[in-house]
Amino acid sequence: MTANILVMGPGGREHSLAWALARHPGVQVVGVAPGNGGMVSAATEGSAAIVVASVTAADRTGILRLCRDEAVTLVAIGPEAPLAAGLADDLRAHSLTVFGPGADGSQLEASKAWPKQLSSLGPR
Repeated sequence: MTANILVMGPGGREHSLAWALARHPGVQVVGVAPGNGGMVSAATEGSAAIVVASVTAADRTGILRLCRDEAVTLVAIGPEAPLAAGLADDLRAHSLTVFGPGADGSQLEASKAWPKQLSSLGPR
């Protein structure tokens, strides 16, 4: 079984994810969105192709269309902001497999106030 994977985000974390995923023998294509030019050069002989998709995390319709058109089997979301905004939840609602927490789970990383509020509740 071959996999088409979409990595969401333009940074070093996503670059590393794309690089590692492209080397897995079961992966056919790794799409990066919005990605950056350096990510494409991370593909090497014997690895899956890494391609930049022109869609942003804010374009939910575009992401869903891309996933459908390219038969994406896994979406990996790197940045905290799209996770906190519920991107993973939206994609899961459309039966996509997503690596990353939902909006509630991402608050620990995305919000400085939320963990403080949680810790102020004390032990339960």
